[in-house]
Amino acid sequence: PLAGEGSFTLRQDESTTNTVYITPDSVRMEHSSCDNQDCVEQGVVSLDNRQKRVLQNMIICLPNEVVLELYTTEELAQLMLSMLDYTGEETNE
Repeated sequence: PLAGEGSFTLRQDESTTNTVYITPDSVRMEHSSCDNQDCVEQGVVSLDNRQKRVLQNMIICLPNEVVLELYTTEELAQLMLSMLDYTGEETNE
């Protein structure tokens, strides 16, 4: 959950970095080491504007292979359950 506000940097190696700025209801790519800077120019994804954006809840940096997605707490819980193939039934396997 995005409880605070601030920047953090994703480092893949010494020359491949992306800096992300988050708030409790938004995310944006603040800086990228990629050449084209399309990810930085995609702007802010917020809970208010994500349905109106071309990429909706996503910011994509293709050269650096980074994808940011903004979800509500409920959406994330549902996504995680579906990824675990959770059925709500206990199994003995």
